[in-house]
Amino acid sequence: MVLTAEQKKENKRLTNKRYREKNKEKLNEINRLKAKLYREKNKEKIKEYRDKYQKNNKEKLKKKRETDEGRKNTRKASWKHHGLIWESEDEYNDIYNRYLNSLRCEKCSCEYTENNKKCMDHDHNTGKFRNVLCIACNVVTDVKISKNNRTGVVNISYNKKQKKWIYAKIKNNKKITKYFKYFIQAVIFKREYEESQI
Repeated sequence: MVLTAEQKKENKRLTNKRYREKNKEKLNEINRLKAKLYREKNKEKIKEYRDKYQKNNKEKLKKKRETDEGRKNTRKASWKHHGLIWESEDEYNDIYNRYLNSLRCEKCSCEYTENNKKCMDHDHNTGKFRNVLCIACNVVTDVKISKNNRTGVVNISYNKKQKKWIYAKIKNNKKITKYFKYFIQAVIFKREYEESQI
């Protein structure tokens, strides 16, 4: 039986739909990495657009940030930028509520002050939330984190002199270092390497 052009088109649409449903997580991860790569390549363009928008909408943005929802979204963006990872919106809401309701440091039990504010503490290797701590306790918790890593991905940084992305990790007192031309290559290597070590 010969298919018409319309039937072929419908078959292709259904095949693509099944593929997307079957590989949803993989495709989401690829899209997330593509978006991150796009942001890396177009930092100036994005910054220019954001600055222009913020300049033209100062009052609107100020009012929005002053609402409970605005403060929550600002905190969410800040935590995400600093590497906190949550599995679901419910998990984030639990962390946020715990943060809001915390009156004392969960490690040393001191009250928060203007000079010793509360912080969200998380594991820098997994990105998982640990506690709500005062700044003094939070600074002591993870002293070994690299100051050069601005990617938001643990163990991956950019070397400006070599103009390469670097995956670096210490395991069993041996340093594992790999260089990549593109950020996405480093992320893929990291995932594959760390999964193979489990």
